[in-house]
Amino acid sequence: IPIADVESTKQFFQKLCEETDTKGLIIVAPEGFNSTVSNKSKTKLETYKQRLLQHFQLESLNFKDSESNQRPFRRVTVKIREEIVTTGHTEYSPQAEKNHHLSPSDWNKVMTEEKPVIIDTRNWYEYKIGTFKGAINPNTEKFTEFPEFMDKQNIDKNQKVLIFCTGGIRCEKGILELQNKGYSNVYQLEGGILNYLKEYPDNQYEGECFVFDH
Repeated sequence: IPIADVESTKQFFQKLCEETDTKGLIIVAPEGFNSTVSNKSKTKLETYKQRLLQHFQLESLNFKDSESNQRPFRRVTVKIREEIVTTGHTEYSPQAEKNHHLSPSDWNKVMTEEKPVIIDTRNWYEYKIGTFKGAINPNTEKFTEFPEFMDKQNIDKNQKVLIFCTGGIRCEKGILELQNKGYSNVYQLEGGILNYLKEYPDNQYEGECFVFDH
């Protein structure tokens, strides 16, 4: 969602986290925001969610919840950046809520019944911890290297291509990059690996899912 005043949005998140005792990392950019946070209280975390929805006038958001035996974040960090996911192309912004998204069940169906090219858009160390069966590792250190990787592949522009990432945010940019390169049959996993594992904890994904916390 467009954010006209990123500084006041940063202040909103800092105050909200302080009042609800929420810890974590929040990135704010003119194109929107992305947060990975934790709370020792489910009630306070629910308050965080509801106040976030009210502030941005949203009916819902695809929150991806998980539990941990210890608090995965020690402090609150709110950063202002030009992009949520750095591509170097600030003009890349989804024009619609859905852009060739596949639900976890549809993703499984395409994976097992068709012969798509499956590309992991994450970095090499994330791929090494765990990935989908048959997925290609771009061997990137950072996402800005992904376009160059694709330029070197001899993938037919009409070939069905599936891309995925941890929570779905990176793919919102990745699919725009591929569509701009002329790929007409590319799809992204809705909600990323985290959303998939909620429905299919032991299916087409092998290994662990790398997440950025302590």
